[in-house]
Amino acid sequence: MLSSVLLQGCSGTPFQQHLTITTTSLLTATLNGSYSATVNANGTSPFTWSISSGTLPAGLSLGSSTTGSVTISGTPTSAGTSTFTVKVTDATNAAATQSLSITVTSLAITTTSPLPVATAGTAYSQQFAASGGTAPYQWSVATGSALPAGLTLSSTGLLSGTPSASGTFSVTVTDSESPAASVTKIFTLTVTGSGNAALLSGNYAFQLSGFNASGAVVVGGSFHADGAGNLTGGVEDVTNSAGNTNHTFSGSYIIGADNRGTLVLSSLSGSPTYAFAIDASGAHGRLIEFDASGVRGSGRIEKQTVSACAFNTINGEYAVGITGNASGLGGFTPGPVALAGRFTASPPGSAAGQGSIGNGELDANAPGFISFAQETLSGTYQTTSQTARCTATISPASLPSMTFSAYPVSASEYFLVETDVPSVNTPFLTVGTLRQQIGYPFSSPSGAFTGASVAGLTGQFLSGSTYVPDQAIASLTVTGVSAFTFAGVENRAGTSASFSGTANFINADTFGRVQTDIATPIAPVFYMINQNEAFAVGTINSNPFFGVFEPQSAGPFTASAIAGTFQFGSSFPAISSAENVSGILSLNGTQAVTGTQDQSTSSANNAALTLTGTYTINSTTGLGALSLTSSATLSGAFYSVTPTQFVLITTTSGDTNPVLIFGGNWQ
Repeated sequence: MLSSVLLQGCSGTPFQQHLTITTTSLLTATLNGSYSATVNANGTSPFTWSISSGTLPAGLSLGSSTTGSVTISGTPTSAGTSTFTVKVTDATNAAATQSLSITVTSLAITTTSPLPVATAGTAYSQQFAASGGTAPYQWSVATGSALPAGLTLSSTGLLSGTPSASGTFSVTVTDSESPAASVTKIFTLTVTGSGNAALLSGNYAFQLSGFNASGAVVVGGSFHADGAGNLTGGVEDVTNSAGNTNHTFSGSYIIGADNRGTLVLSSLSGSPTYAFAIDASGAHGRLIEFDASGVRGSGRIEKQTVSACAFNTINGEYAVGITGNASGLGGFTPGPVALAGRFTASPPGSAAGQGSIGNGELDANAPGFISFAQETLSGTYQTTSQTARCTATISPASLPSMTFSAYPVSASEYFLVETDVPSVNTPFLTVGTLRQQIGYPFSSPSGAFTGASVAGLTGQFLSGSTYVPDQAIASLTVTGVSAFTFAGVENRAGTSASFSGTANFINADTFGRVQTDIATPIAPVFYMINQNEAFAVGTINSNPFFGVFEPQSAGPFTASAIAGTFQFGSSFPAISSAENVSGILSLNGTQAVTGTQDQSTSSANNAALTLTGTYTINSTTGLGALSLTSSATLSGAFYSVTPTQFVLITTTSGDTNPVLIFGGNWQ
């Protein structure tokens, strides 16, 4: 029996791959900058690599390799062009050589970051400078980056315009060498002096869920805004596939006349930047990450009426809603996580003690796990050395425990951000909300739903081996002791469909868990927050949904009934390719729509996009249709919830990444 098999040619004789070095040119290196380039060859391994003539630039060396690739790396210490010959020998003793050269350029951007501070609404000018290389230089905004709104960059390196927002961006300079050398550098510009800065004043909590190149990212924190453009006393948790980091930070912010603004956490590496839109009272807003860090996501910002998490502030009955993603660890298939439940929080007797979570139950829908009957739920919580947050561990009976930082919004609401380092025992990356539960013990089901409620539901559907976004808006209206109607619009990866029908409450308990006989498209289980208000988790395997049902105002619904200006923003994105938006939308009371939004896509951040279009609404159900003609053609379906709230899903034909959008003062 042969120990190896040789490839045979058409004549039946053994075929051996001809040894060649396939790399014919190498990248330009930057003086005193880190450098790495790969030389590749075809042949029969193992290989032996060497420099047979000439020399590498000072500071660079040829790595050790027995494979078909070898690395030239190091830090070049002298400018100029070095020509050398690389030689490779393979297992057949065949040899090949290739003449190569590396040019070490002294080109460097000498302008430092952060740039001089700009003033909102005032003309700004900053000339970028470079040294080394060969003049003249050509300047450009780096691929995938975007300048702060209102600014442009000329080919000669002049940054100018009238900025309206702070931002972080990258600039590239290219010289006239042959071949040309290019250098890219990240800059931060802070814009202050907005006449509307006083709108953001006091203590705020924020929460965001999204993705970077490695997977899911969740963020939560709080800060103080001084009403004059400065952020102080910031605390933030960021958790991703690499682990959890807890920061303290300071920074700046601006707000334009239309209540759109930016937050810049300038004391942190990379100056994380968020675009946001907030209501006229400065209390409720939506935000998106808006920088060049590679993190993209959406979330909320809320003014705090309670800004410190003391040992006894979490006390009593709570409903909890949690959503996010599972890592491919511990037997869990990567995919969406949706959880809803309730518990009783019993504080410790002193500040040094540990509170308990008990009397709890929870329903979950996660990859490889779905509960059709409630899980028992327990846990603990306690204060931390940072008064801005507590820590809480929630432990379902059949799922991994999850540990969160809890940032208070009010005495009845907390933002949760998971802080577990992803591992086989803690595979989830989630965010959540604690809401004080009113009405326990519930009489079922009449003590739960009694009227009409509306929700925006975000989900994912397992199509083959890939999850695709599945978004919906839904209305529940009670018609009898246990009967109700259920209607709405679903958009699964670009395929939109309406649904409607009658259904029944089939099970409810004193803890506020309500089950129904709805089979499609959502099959929800509810955990009541208050009457007609509930967290919902969908129980269809491989198609989890999560949402919050809120009471709907009574009709009739008219275009004039929801007239006004609304801050809006996208829900937590279902997948990394979904766009994230925040902005301001005005409905004129007849049919006209105008507004401005900031948009983050997988290719770029786009600021201050103009929105124009029309809307209509059904007077009986409150279900409406929206059509935009700029800044892009878009269609959507929405429910009017109250005169200050709406929820919308995009239904644009051919758009495989539908977006769920909340408008107005959602909790």
